[in-house]
Amino acid sequence: MTHRKNNQNLFWRRLLVPSGSRVGSRRSQPTGVALLSVMMGLALMSSVVTDMSYNEMVRYKLAIYERDSVKAESLAHSGNNIARLLLAAQGAIQPMLTQLAAAQVPLPAHTLWQLIPLESDLLKGMTTGALQSTFGMDVSEALANRAETMAEARAEIADNFDPDADGAGLGPFEPPEGGFGAFDGGFGVEIQDEESKVSLRGWANQLTPAARYAYGQRLFGLFQPEKYDFLFLERDNWGNRVTRQELVAHIYDYIDSDEEATEPSADMAQWGRMNSGSEDGNYTSYEGIEPKNAYFDTLQELRLVHGISDAHMLAFGDSLTIYGEGKINLLSANNRALEMLVRLCAMDLSDPSLQDPQWMGETLSLWDEYRYLTPDEGGGPLSPTGFKSFLQDGRFMELNNELCDNTMTTESKNFSVRSTGTVGDVSRTITMVLRVHGAAEEIYFYNLE
Repeated sequence: MTHRKNNQNLFWRRLLVPSGSRVGSRRSQPTGVALLSVMMGLALMSSVVTDMSYNEMVRYKLAIYERDSVKAESLAHSGNNIARLLLAAQGAIQPMLTQLAAAQVPLPAHTLWQLIPLESDLLKGMTTGALQSTFGMDVSEALANRAETMAEARAEIADNFDPDADGAGLGPFEPPEGGFGAFDGGFGVEIQDEESKVSLRGWANQLTPAARYAYGQRLFGLFQPEKYDFLFLERDNWGNRVTRQELVAHIYDYIDSDEEATEPSADMAQWGRMNSGSEDGNYTSYEGIEPKNAYFDTLQELRLVHGISDAHMLAFGDSLTIYGEGKINLLSANNRALEMLVRLCAMDLSDPSLQDPQWMGETLSLWDEYRYLTPDEGGGPLSPTGFKSFLQDGRFMELNNELCDNTMTTESKNFSVRSTGTVGDVSRTITMVLRVHGAAEEIYFYNLE
């Protein structure tokens, strides 16, 4: 009873104590809950800020990439347009270079597209005067006149600017200081002559066996070197082995208009004759693949031909083309095409010298010297006649003049143009294949990547 009264008295005493003075009889020990709450709040805020910062950085990087991508694409278009301008001019200038080549005048190159490199840095040097100054030319007066003209143009644009007109923007257009070349990044252009390669175009349209045979011999001459024997000795994934002659016939069968297989070993008088078999018989192991009986749309379509592997494309792809006029330009042909021409021009295709890598390498080396020597030094004209004379007199070959004459030229009309614009870490490339003849231009292929 006494204990209950004491508890009641203690309760009433606590109630009578002012609220601001109510303190427990014992001080509670610190537990760190407040500190933990603060740390958790700071960590949460830090993660939110970090996430926002990362997202904004990604957006910023994407914006920079898109900006530089547009600039790079514009530079690629600029390089492509300059290349097309050069090729349009080559119709008037190239004949003069061809005459110099025939007159045995040594030059670094005898084709316009090889003589003039299309690089933005070089063009910048020309517009800023740095290139001229390198050769000791004083262009300071011309640069001063250009700066004065630009200043007058800016003043005229500013005077005629109407801020209330549609599309006025933030102000009048101001041409960049320095004229051409005052841009970020740069571009480079590579022009490749399609006439410097062995063309597959026009083969199926040849009406006579001799004409079809001549086209086939170009491919056979390309495949013939002994160093490529392994390509024709190994079996493919289906256990098939294809010889050089068979591969030439398979390529022809893929693009010709009939469905009969061609006899690979037929001679010149009968090449292209049927051997009473079906073209489809070579493709029974290939699911969904059969001869197209039409021309190739791209060079990569060669991979669908029976007997062609990735190794074949690596070995011969850069020497083949689906464009061109059918003849090889001696002024721009690479060593592999020249080696094919040497074999094609030989009257005796079984001549052991044609299979001797040392003899062939020496022949190409001597021709390379021949083309850069003056007449007094033992050089000769860079023309089909000069090439035949070199083989007859310099290499003592008996020639098949008909095959030789119908395979060589010193003119080119088909070109591949690859223009790459680069700004920062971004590059855009335009690839175009076109035929240029005088002022006329026909585009066969266009790709932007």
